[in-house]
Amino acid sequence: MNIHEETKSRKVEVMLFSHRYRLYFIISDDFFLHFFNENMLHVAKLHLNTRLITHAVFLEKESRLIVGGIDGLTSFHVEVICKHDPT
Repeated sequence: MNIHEETKSRKVEVMLFSHRYRLYFIISDDFFLHFFNENMLHVAKLHLNTRLITHAVFLEKESRLIVGGIDGLTSFHVEVICKHDPT
């Protein structure tokens, strides 16, 4: 599996993993947040308004993704809907 082909981007800026949700968060250089499951299957993507992202952190307890870039900080509440309750 090639991440660049899956995300259709040249570069991966940030890659995070949530142990709680067994989910990868990958931010590409085209300002998209990609979601991959634990088997590295691409499940969703979201366009970000923050450009040139340099930092990201996922707070497991709060289910909050904080992204930092040239436009400042952006915080997202991540709601994962799955058939198994992760808690």
